[in-house]
Amino acid sequence: MTISKKIFFWSPMLGNVGTIKATTNSIEAIIDASNHRVYIINVLGEFSSYENKSPRFKKIDIFTFLKYLPKTGYLSKLLIYFFSFVSFPFLLFFTMKYKPNIIFASLVGYLPLALKLFFKDLKIINSIQGYPRFNFIRKFIWKKFYTRSDLIITMTENTKKKLQDNIGDFENIKKICNPIIDDKIFYLSEIDLPKKIEKITNKNLVFISIGRLTKQKNYIELLNTFSLLKKKLGENYFEKNISLLILGDGEDMKYLKDFLEKEKLNNVHFMGFQNNPFNFLKASDFYISTSLWEDPGHTLIEAASLKIPIITSDCPSGPNEFFNNLNSFKYKSGDIDELLNILIKIVDETEKKKINVEGKILNALNLSINFSKDKFYNSLKDYL
Repeated sequence: MTISKKIFFWSPMLGNVGTIKATTNSIEAIIDASNHRVYIINVLGEFSSYENKSPRFKKIDIFTFLKYLPKTGYLSKLLIYFFSFVSFPFLLFFTMKYKPNIIFASLVGYLPLALKLFFKDLKIINSIQGYPRFNFIRKFIWKKFYTRSDLIITMTENTKKKLQDNIGDFENIKKICNPIIDDKIFYLSEIDLPKKIEKITNKNLVFISIGRLTKQKNYIELLNTFSLLKKKLGENYFEKNISLLILGDGEDMKYLKDFLEKEKLNNVHFMGFQNNPFNFLKASDFYISTSLWEDPGHTLIEAASLKIPIITSDCPSGPNEFFNNLNSFKYKSGDIDELLNILIKIVDETEKKKINVEGKILNALNLSINFSKDKFYNSLKDYL
């Protein structure tokens, strides 16, 4: 088979973030649909467990001590930048050795752009994995460096507009959704939960939220709302009929657990990070996101693909752009009373067996199709 082009993927990261899956699924989408050869730069060991048996795939290790480094907090962010800079000479060497035509960068994307000083024909595609927030320094860096990209990909039109407003009318920006929906989600969702988890999910209503325990995910708003829901419904009814599962780890764990203990929310369960969150999703009745920002909100899309009805804040940029009252229960971010009223209505209609969410489920399912591997590759192929 003739190899068309060589593509490097560069995405240094710490922690269990959605970019890992977005990157590996992007690789698989390209390998499955083309003759390109793909290399992934394994900067910190973030992709050490990833395997792709295609002869057109190669993993290139630089450092592999990810397990010894903090996964969340400010120190983890500093270490990502530190090791990315330290890795640059290796990136330069591997570029000289393998001679890629394209580097697809998802994080710390300005470093690969420096390679253009040495390799004039090298194409750099920067995929923006997150909702960017600009201060003076970040605006300067983005204007100075990111505008040298051959293509900038955003996950949403809102982020695309924000970039254009902050770095100028850079014409090579295109919205292409991450390829996060694949057959593995449906297979993993059918795996039985452990017996002790089944007991937790054996309630009339099981709510679930998934994400790192950080400021962004705004779990304190979720817990405050459930505390009010407990008071509204009465402790006996609340604990007998309702469960909330929270999947994820992060620096806010102690703060949130202290709140649970103070409010005696015994049926709110922190499950930690789960390699397979999809069987937890499948066992739940509603997915809740109280995030302050998401771009696009991978777990929301995954819940939609598994036909789990969604409750979400209207935060920028994914929830604000993709979700509405036709495909979800949507509330104004920060408005605990509105979220509480949504939950009370769901509880009441469930109790009376009058709840009907089929329309929202179908509309959300149709939305999730935009995040498939096929859609991703077909949107990207003209730029490769």
